[in-house]
Amino acid sequence: MTFDHLKYAPLSASAVRRILQFDQDAGFGPDGNQQNRNRFYLYLTQRKSDVEIRTVAVKARKRHEQPVVKEVALASVDDPWIRIHDLGFVHMSGYSVDWSPEGVGPAKYWDYRGRWESEAYGLRCMWKIDAPVVNPELLKRTRRFRWSAWEPKNGHILDYLKVYTEHPEIELLAKNGLGHFCTKVSLLRKLKKDRGFRQFFTQNIDAIKYCRFNIPEITMAYNKGITLAHAQQIQEARRRFRGNGLPREIDPLKALRYIEQKKVTPWQFTGYLHNCQTLNMNLADTKVSFPKQFNARRRHVQDQIDVIRAEAKELRQKAEAKTKREMPKKIAAIAEQWSWLEKLRGSYRIVLPRSVKEFSAEGKALANCLGRGYAAKVARGEVLIVFVRERAAPDTAFVAVEYNLKRGVVTQCYGSKNSKPPKKVLEFMNRAFSNNSSLEEAA
Repeated sequence: MTFDHLKYAPLSASAVRRILQFDQDAGFGPDGNQQNRNRFYLYLTQRKSDVEIRTVAVKARKRHEQPVVKEVALASVDDPWIRIHDLGFVHMSGYSVDWSPEGVGPAKYWDYRGRWESEAYGLRCMWKIDAPVVNPELLKRTRRFRWSAWEPKNGHILDYLKVYTEHPEIELLAKNGLGHFCTKVSLLRKLKKDRGFRQFFTQNIDAIKYCRFNIPEITMAYNKGITLAHAQQIQEARRRFRGNGLPREIDPLKALRYIEQKKVTPWQFTGYLHNCQTLNMNLADTKVSFPKQFNARRRHVQDQIDVIRAEAKELRQKAEAKTKREMPKKIAAIAEQWSWLEKLRGSYRIVLPRSVKEFSAEGKALANCLGRGYAAKVARGEVLIVFVRERAAPDTAFVAVEYNLKRGVVTQCYGSKNSKPPKKVLEFMNRAFSNNSSLEEAA
């Protein structure tokens, strides 16, 4: 990815000096504690009315040597993309930088191999690194953002400026100590559209500020006409059942008191409620949702569920046995229907499998998953599986192709160990399925 259309310019010498001074003031630098690790900073530059946020990495070659500055990401307020360069991410260890061009570290091989690449901007984009801003005063020198009240506690500067462009009223939130809401677009839209919610928010702004109520609690208090404290209690009670799926029609506070009284775990209670839903029982009836004898009621409901599951399992086994009996005939019939493919001439020949054993044998020979479930898909009429062989070796597995019968496209075309087949194979199969132009993309 090149930046010709953006007239991209590297960081100036003065900018590098400013970053190194900031790094030294932070306790690093030649005389500081280097620890030979990556440090990330954000440096702002201005291009006409736009503000660019440049993410730079800093690292020293050796202890007590001058660190090296390298730009690894570039974003701007008006650009819908974030550009990255020599930057990678590992979930266990975090961000890593390829310092081999600068001679600071070993080479790291990512897909883009040193080129600039683009990633669509989003509030959760992982290339938007949260790092200190070296020169935030630049905003005051711009005509567009000079009145912005951004501070580090208000979130990532890129998010703030992008949201500020569309919702300049976030300044009121920032100046009232509610900067953590400035990038919550859903809240901002509700404040703009719903006058009643805006009045409710304004009346309770001090409580929201000092008690740190979150958006779900504020929205619940407004929708149900209850106090923020009550909404917070409900949310905290529901969190006790998080991951266990407490049904919405059940009052979380009442459910919490109930399990404490009956001395049962949240997963036991929610499991009972889910079983009741499976049996189409009315949870609005307190005799159902909050029985006096919980353990006895739970066992009774579980017994009914076990009976239903046993019956369903028996029916499923009968259906599977019937399908298994009919599968060879269906596979053979489909192979006969497409037998004209086997008569095609060329450098390769096509073989249609006519039994389940042929799928397993071909999958074992090609070291792939052909033997697991593909025979059933062919029998159901979902796909067509064909084996491509070389004319010189007609009995040796070479390439397997999956053709989607409903969509009329080739969805898979792979050789041994899911390797990409030769181009001649693709051309041959394109002639075989002449109405499908997406074969190369599928491969």
